[in-house]
Amino acid sequence: MFNFFKKIFKEKTQKKKKFFFNLENVQEDQISEWVQKIKLQNELTENLLDELKILLIKSDLGIESTQNLISQMHKNISSENLSQPKYFLNFLRDQILLFYKQNTTKNIKNDISIKKSKIYLFVGVNGSGKTTTIGKLATKLTAQNKKVLLIAADTFRTGAIEQLQSWSNTSKSNFFSKANSQPASVIFEGLKYSENQNYDIILCDTSGRLQNKDNLMQELAKIDRVIKKYNPQAPHEIFLILDAMTGQEALKQVESFSKILPVTGIILTKFDHFSKGGLILAIKHLYQLETKYIGVGEAPNDLLEFDIHNYVNCLFEN
Repeated sequence: MFNFFKKIFKEKTQKKKKFFFNLENVQEDQISEWVQKIKLQNELTENLLDELKILLIKSDLGIESTQNLISQMHKNISSENLSQPKYFLNFLRDQILLFYKQNTTKNIKNDISIKKSKIYLFVGVNGSGKTTTIGKLATKLTAQNKKVLLIAADTFRTGAIEQLQSWSNTSKSNFFSKANSQPASVIFEGLKYSENQNYDIILCDTSGRLQNKDNLMQELAKIDRVIKKYNPQAPHEIFLILDAMTGQEALKQVESFSKILPVTGIILTKFDHFSKGGLILAIKHLYQLETKYIGVGEAPNDLLEFDIHNYVNCLFEN
């Protein structure tokens, strides 16, 4: 369901072509089948809408978000000429776009002086892929001639510091760590270290934590305060890293982390495995948070910018 990334992102290498071919074979394209079914209809029936509801729920859009999308469609459907299937599909395409884009606000924290480094904080549960995501984003940024610093504040997981240092070598980024220190202290010292070195972007790693561990969640709040002490406008991005395979459990993570931190965006990892993209729409609807990137593998270039227009357009292609 919602398996359309082969067409969304144009890749030039044979490796990418092979990846998308394999992904297409793994996942069943139920939405595409449903769209083709509508195209064969002379007249639209209520059963088709019922089928749409079921498919959306199965895609991890969830019951509440699905009901809201269908309700929005019913509200706007009266003024449209939908007697022909192609008009209905165009209408549905526009409604999904509207559903995602409503309540979108500008992230004013990005409107900062170019003389200051942008500070990005990465948070999430254990195993969601934070360190790997940081490494891949650093690779993308340095390829754009950005000067990047990686701060290793995951002081809990064995091998986390070494993993991030390896990514700093791969991405040609600079690296900061401090042994036997608390995470907030590591980040503060790293920010002090960065002074007068003209970094464009500083990426801060943190330990994975379960959202029901209050003491660990409060540690994130402390890190946020420490960063603000250094720069009141920072962090300029707080990315919540979610495993795309966790489905509706990811919504609980969004809710819990958002209560502690002003999360600014979502990065969904492991889209190269069996995942359901309705989660992207659900997170935007319920929490007004946009998905900024998706991870589709372990290679340095396997972090793709998410574009809702390409995503929705490809839902309706043959």
